[in-house]
Amino acid sequence: MFRRVAPIAVPVVLGVGFQLTGWVSHDLGYACFAIAIVWICLLPNAVSQRVPSVAVEHGDGFAIRIRPPARQGKRRLKRDTTNLVRDIWSYLKSVPDDQIESLQAWQENTRRMQEAKDEAEKGAIWNEYTNAMTLSYSQQGRDLTERFGGQIEYLLGEYQRRRLLEASEVHRLVWQSGSRHWIQSTATTLEALALRV
Repeated sequence: MFRRVAPIAVPVVLGVGFQLTGWVSHDLGYACFAIAIVWICLLPNAVSQRVPSVAVEHGDGFAIRIRPPARQGKRRLKRDTTNLVRDIWSYLKSVPDDQIESLQAWQENTRRMQEAKDEAEKGAIWNEYTNAMTLSYSQQGRDLTERFGGQIEYLLGEYQRRRLLEASEVHRLVWQSGSRHWIQSTATTLEALALRV
């Protein structure tokens, strides 16, 4: 629905508007054209990306919106996202599957509870199991946050700024990145976002 227009369009549109309407003076229109020429000739691409651009929306009518400057280019965002997704999948392949570990621990706990002599021993076994699982998930979350947390939050923030994600989706994906099972969903979502850029 939105189409981005090069930042050079701002002084050109203003120059044409001032020239055609005669508003204020024609000299102001010439000044805008001069700015556009200087912009084209002297400003490198890296600087022009830091200048607001115009977005034109059309549907029942037309709307012109000034967009904030992009923090980074689309290619870099796509490359950074692709590298992060590759690193996440490589990490997940290198560690044991937590679902299998969890299932094995559950089966061992069930066996021990069936062999327990009384309710007190069952309660102690259950508490030991839940403490071990809580500690394991907590360690897993710290490890994932250390490895990928900052990169994931930064990239999701970039996609949110580009209006490809809502704030609620960003919070959900950040939360999911704390679990080896759910970070797979985060990686898949990031991969899809990289294709949409």
